[in-house]
Amino acid sequence: MKRIMFIIMAVLIAGSVLLSGCGTGEQNVILTYKFNPDKIYHYKFDSRSKSTMFENDKVVHRGDKSLEILYTQETVSIIDGTKANVRFTYTSNNLEKPETWSNEFVMSSDGRVIGFGMQNDSSGQSLDYYRKLMEQAAPVYPDEPISPGFSWNNTVKVLLAEGNTDAATTYKLRAIVREAGYNCAVIEYKGTMYIPLSKGPGDAPDAKISGTDKIEVEGVSYFAYAEGIIIKEQETSHLLREGSILKSGKSINFRIEEDRKRQTILKEIEKKN
Repeated sequence: MKRIMFIIMAVLIAGSVLLSGCGTGEQNVILTYKFNPDKIYHYKFDSRSKSTMFENDKVVHRGDKSLEILYTQETVSIIDGTKANVRFTYTSNNLEKPETWSNEFVMSSDGRVIGFGMQNDSSGQSLDYYRKLMEQAAPVYPDEPISPGFSWNNTVKVLLAEGNTDAATTYKLRAIVREAGYNCAVIEYKGTMYIPLSKGPGDAPDAKISGTDKIEVEGVSYFAYAEGIIIKEQETSHLLREGSILKSGKSINFRIEEDRKRQTILKEIEKKN
């Protein structure tokens, strides 16, 4: 599904030799997610980032961070022919004690996220934050057959403190290739997302937070169109988080800049008993 999850999704542009030398001969494809309640898809997500944090224009932290998450995707229930309730369950391998959490989406077959719920969330972010993130990150595939060279946009109106703005991502079907045993649509994307900050479950009860995350992303996704699943994704992103927090009568202006590389790979497809 989407770069979910957050939180999670995309691919560095592969070399031209790979993209031009592995064609399947097919020139038109329909991009739709297939909801299969009899299978569980196992993915590995790797992330590496460098960040700098400022408070009142002074550097208070610099650091590098790597993160490895194993997660599963499964269809919990099919609502109708075009919608389903899909559950993602994550396990982080970077903690002294591995931690597991999950969330659920109501998805349509074109990739649109139309409902969102969380269980055992450990992110520290609010449900509202993730709802806005997913709304902007979902590709929303075209409802017609497309061929290499076709492009489309996903544009979402976002209400910020300073006024309305457009968050837009452009997608392009670059090629059709054979990847990891699947016929895949190679989809490039590039865009900017704006997510208003809100208080998360880990913040102090009396804290007041305002500000915005501006996230610039660029990546590539390999989508197995016959099976309706993502095979591989890589993404690079730049986060600029600016805002202020009022806590115990004291106001602090903060800024965080972070560069991140992410990769997601399908590792296994498990059949349910």
